Amino acid sequence: MTGSYTDFKGAVLVDDIPVGNYQLDSLRAQTGVLLGQQDIFNGTLLENITLGNEQIGLEAVRKCAIQSGLQDFVATLKDGFDTPLDPTGRRLPRSVAQKILMARALAGQPRLLLLEEPWMNVKDQQRQELINTLLGLSDTTVVVVTNDQEYADRCDKVFVLDENGTLAINN
Repeated sequence: MTGSYTDFKGAVLVDDIPVGNYQLDSLRAQTGVLLGQQDIFNGTLLENITLGNEQIGLEAVRKCAIQSGLQDFVATLKDGFDTPLDPTGRRLPRSVAQKILMARALAGQPRLLLLEEPWMNVKDQQRQELINTLLGLSDTTVVVVTNDQEYADRCDKVFVLDENGTLAINN
């Protein structure tokens, strides 16, 4: 969806324009991603959320922290968003690392969010809040890969891949 793979059948359109017609950097700058293989890197909490993008201000980072459920953790930190983090999020609870990665995906107000099990390791009430946040985003297309039927039941469109790779669309 972000132009990483060019060998496919069919068409991927963004605003009715084939993805191949876009500058990939521009397209990717408008995309937030949370995938299972992502991790925390050696840097501050702020750097881990913004990925060094100086156009993402502190107020936007605070908003992302609230949306991802990270604000309570940040409130416990003496240095707040300037707190250094260890590589791979060592010494962080897995739920906090997941929230940091979600805040990262939300930073920059992306027009497209690509998420893989975004509420993994998150407690049920926070999971519900995150689901409500994702469903309430305007001007953002949200694509979630999940086995969570409760979430799927609340979505506009559901694409189901069976074990043979056959795609079915449920509206």
